[in-house]
Amino acid sequence: MQNRQFIFTPKIQYKLVAERSEANQNSLTFPTWCSILELVRTHFAAAGGEEVPPRKFGKAAEPHRSKPQKNPEKNIGSNHFLILGEENFLILMNFDEENFKTNAEQEISHCRPGDWNHALRVVEWTKQLGKDRKDLPLLVSAAYIHDIGWRDVLPKDEKINFDKLLEFEGKANDNSKSFVSEFLKSLEYSSEEIEVVNRLVRAADAHESKEEDEEIIVDADNLSKLTIDHLKEKYKPTEWLRMWNVWREMFPTRVKTEIGKSRLSALLDDLKISIDKNL
Repeated sequence: MQNRQFIFTPKIQYKLVAERSEANQNSLTFPTWCSILELVRTHFAAAGGEEVPPRKFGKAAEPHRSKPQKNPEKNIGSNHFLILGEENFLILMNFDEENFKTNAEQEISHCRPGDWNHALRVVEWTKQLGKDRKDLPLLVSAAYIHDIGWRDVLPKDEKINFDKLLEFEGKANDNSKSFVSEFLKSLEYSSEEIEVVNRLVRAADAHESKEEDEEIIVDADNLSKLTIDHLKEKYKPTEWLRMWNVWREMFPTRVKTEIGKSRLSALLDDLKISIDKNL
């Protein structure tokens, strides 16, 4: 005690993590650091011998807890990973694609002719462009249902022309968010997962991408159209050359992935040859 003040000196000296001038709101944002601390806490709890049960993508099983929590969505087990950024959300590793595909087909079968086969091709392109990405399950989810807004907009057995496509495209795009949300909620996707898939579908609808994952879904949608099967399934023969010319003009500015840009020219050339042979 000195001058009537208690002074404590620790036996082990320490250093400040950050000076007051160094601390700022961006570097010490509570949700980000809370998520990191939660990840570490759960990891060590699991390492102490507690079993972490597997959890399916979208339809979630009971999350692992080392103690009761008020917000179980913040609990991150060893079979999860976290993306930190403007949106902090949880992506679950186990994706039952066959179950998702079965349910998606029931929805897309009520869209335009050829939309389901188109969706399958979009999925294949998505897997190629997004290979080894940890968020691939969400990209694939969006690929399967990116045209869900067309559900019951037009007769499902009537092939269309480009003019009718433009006429009803706005209505279909307006439907997308509510239809996507309704479908994913039925599979018990989290609100964060639904938000991401809606953003991807919105990018596909607008044919515009700002983020890397959006580039993948937009390119997959565009590149998958460059086959004679797509034209046969969706458009009247009188529209084939018109659609090819539209795509030749528009796709070079839409396609942004390196794989997509390297393949675009050859795909357009091959499609033109197929059109000439089939008309």
